[in-house]
Amino acid sequence: MKTVVAAAAVTCLTLIAHAQGGAASPAPPGKPAAAESSTVAAAVMPFVGHKLSEAESSEFVKFFHLAPSPNWPANSPDPAYPGRTLTMYGSTGQFGGVATLMLATKSGDDEVIDAGLMVRRNFIDEPGTQMFARDIAKSFLDVSPGAGDPGIRALHHELWECATHVASDCGSPSIPYEVFLGQGAKARIDVADGYVMLQNANVVGAPVLFIEGGRRSP
Repeated sequence: MKTVVAAAAVTCLTLIAHAQGGAASPAPPGKPAAAESSTVAAAVMPFVGHKLSEAESSEFVKFFHLAPSPNWPANSPDPAYPGRTLTMYGSTGQFGGVATLMLATKSGDDEVIDAGLMVRRNFIDEPGTQMFARDIAKSFLDVSPGAGDPGIRALHHELWECATHVASDCGSPSIPYEVFLGQGAKARIDVADGYVMLQNANVVGAPVLFIEGGRRSP
């Protein structure tokens, strides 16, 4: 069973691909500059519980050069979940098409209730771009519910410090980290004010990783 945002994204992106006559594959990224850890965490508010307009002007969106999807108008009805709307922002520039931010709201309400990040697996797995993929993933954790939770901080640590061999306390990977690495299918971290879910899936034939943060289901 897919997560809420992941299920909606699969439906939406499939509709977009069919309307365009097939899935569009992003051009291979050029040789990137040396990866540096972003400073988004210190300056950004979480998406969930804030207005969509605030999310659009957030440091996360600005830092990672995300722009509204030209193929999915803002606040379009969610075809997978009636009563909800979905807004998408895609990566642009050097890494155009490799990451998509998805923000879900209730119809008629501007408050974000779920947020999801979709990253193409080839962007995560390719040695030349993997640190950029880890940066956007860990930064998304920083703007997800329970960013200070021990489970979230542990995954954050694995995504960056363990990858760069800075830390000496990296033992066997956690289950969520295994999912990020493509070695597991799905993992969930429950926190006091919501949850974070990681899931590997295929969207129109392209392997992707979903990271979703939202409020705990009633």
